[in-house]
Amino acid sequence: MGGWPGAGLRDLFGVWAEELDVLGTHDELGMLCREGNALGMRGSFKGNRYCDVLHPESAEVLLTTTGPFYEGSPAVTCKRVGKGEAIYVGVRGDRDFQEHLMKALCDDLSIEGPLRDPVDGVSVIRRMAQAQEYLFVLNFRQEKRQIQLWGDLVDLETGEEVSKDLTLQGLESRVFKRSSMEPAAG
Repeated sequence: MGGWPGAGLRDLFGVWAEELDVLGTHDELGMLCREGNALGMRGSFKGNRYCDVLHPESAEVLLTTTGPFYEGSPAVTCKRVGKGEAIYVGVRGDRDFQEHLMKALCDDLSIEGPLRDPVDGVSVIRRMAQAQEYLFVLNFRQEKRQIQLWGDLVDLETGEEVSKDLTLQGLESRVFKRSSMEPAAG
């Protein structure tokens, strides 16, 4: 009743979803960034599994779909709400899309992650304890990985200060402590 998404979310996101279409296992759907969109995203991406058939009511369309049946339909929208934004993602995007969207959102909100750039197979988890920051860095691949971290770090195992440019051996994990609580410089 009242359309999807319900419970006031239709007004919040500024979109009406006519239906949710489940794609076949091997079906892909293209997504194309609109020029000059609010998140500054560029390029094209792939989606799979599902796609909302969206109608923007008060939201800006950031990405549209490409391909048969969906051509030009909204895939991702943005509505300014108060001092924030409500982003609606109507297509399950592949990993490349997800990484680009998260980077665009972090850039838009001036959020810096512990890694300068994502590295395939490397996870960095940030934890705080007693006003001290710790980074747990894990390489889930068999191969070496080069990473770049923000800020001054101390290796908890060796007690040595480490370079921001690190090489992680295959399946290696390390734990670091920030040597100062000053904000990491970008």
